[in-house]
Amino acid sequence: MHWQFDYTFHDDQNKTTADKGAKSLQIFKKLALDILKIVQAASPKQVSIRKLRFMLSLSYEDMIGNMLNLLAK
Repeated sequence: MHWQFDYTFHDDQNKTTADKGAKSLQIFKKLALDILKIVQAASPKQVSIRKLRFMLSLSYEDMIGNMLNLLAK
């Protein structure tokens, strides 16, 4: 899981030092990674999690609707 966080979220470059802030950030990253894995498994085309994040960053309004539709199935 550490490799996935580092590759997808660049976790080793994160400089969050506050104890609770770092723990909270890790919880949100785990939640986001789980959602992205579900979407990746349900998507018709095989795309990497990193590419899913990139596509989501380019067109958030369009992609979030598609992702939620995949989760609802």
